[in-house]
Amino acid sequence: MNVIKCSKCGALSPAEDRKCATCGSACEPLQIEAIPLSPDPGASTSNQERKPLGWGGGLIVLIVTLSFMQCTGMFKARSTDVVFNSPLDGSVLQVEKFLERTLKDPSSFEAISWGAVEKNQNGTFRVRCQYRAKNSFGGFVIETKVFVLDSTGQVINVLTAP
Repeated sequence: MNVIKCSKCGALSPAEDRKCATCGSACEPLQIEAIPLSPDPGASTSNQERKPLGWGGGLIVLIVTLSFMQCTGMFKARSTDVVFNSPLDGSVLQVEKFLERTLKDPSSFEAISWGAVEKNQNGTFRVRCQYRAKNSFGGFVIETKVFVLDSTGQVINVLTAP
């Protein structure tokens, strides 16, 4: 849209008039450009693209990830023992595999809590697990068992925990 601006009073008038509608003096044409509205009110109106994180951002992500792993115990030095608690959820892989083979409905297994793996003087391991699973009748039951594992990680005995 073309408009004119009066050099004396500063009022704007349509360009067809060539004279100021307020004071009547001659005016020069003034071109006003339309500014495109951005779809996001907080977005920049410039044509610059968002820059990637770069080295600094990548370094920050790496530091946060390593800090998380340190806090969760993922960097703890593992002993050479075959049987150990997972640093993520405390589970014992060998016991989970044993339960998958022996439960009536393995897909119903849900661990409630795991005890710490204890190494006995005779080289065997003990771990307590409380879990929920379906019985033969299809009903859920909660069991607390102590699993005894040999030095190779095989379950050799299952005791009912008091």
